[in-house]
Amino acid sequence: MGLSRADESVDRRRQRRALTEEELTLLLDAARRRPLLKGLTVRHGRRKGEAVAKVGIAARKALEALGWERALIYKTRALPASLTQTSRVGGWTCIAFA
Repeated sequence: MGLSRADESVDRRRQRRALTEEELTLLLDAARRRPLLKGLTVRHGRRKGEAVAKVGIAARKALEALGWERALIYKTRALPASLTQTSRVGGWTCIAFA
């Protein structure tokens, strides 16, 4: 009973490809800005959806730091393999920068 597994090599819904430089730049910029934008966005009431919420200085700095951290993680993962040496240790990928 149930469905049989489809063969992805025969029916490929989308082709994988590398991001262009412009797409990668947009991704990194969005990753950097998103946490703060989410924190500033009003969730309920008359101004729902607007980025006008009051956020304290400490919270703003924490959200900005989170954004920079996410962008750095994405950038690290996007580095060409020739610039890094990777090894698998216990299911984790360790990156040693040359």
